[in-house]
Amino acid sequence: KLLTLIACPVFFDVDVKGALNIKDKFQNNCLAIFIAPPNIETLQQRLLSRDTETKKNVKIRIAKAEKELELQHEFDHIVINDDFFTACKEVRGLVINFLEK
Repeated sequence: KLLTLIACPVFFDVDVKGALNIKDKFQNNCLAIFIAPPNIETLQQRLLSRDTETKKNVKIRIAKAEKELELQHEFDHIVINDDFFTACKEVRGLVINFLEK
């Protein structure tokens, strides 16, 4: 009997370190998209407006985001999440384009 392999896309939502590890392992066989806030101030406002975290936790998350933003150039694409629906449409287009290759 022949074993038939079916290619099936797998999606991961991981932190920057995890994404770069996956990209390093699979190289051009994966697509790494960095979803970035328009700027740090907007990210901070979004986090604070959710009212789900303490100000201390927001400060920690902002510090982590600033470090992660320094690595965005290592991704295949950067999508600025200024408008949620526009960003979703852009990510969808990038994924479809990648899968059609």
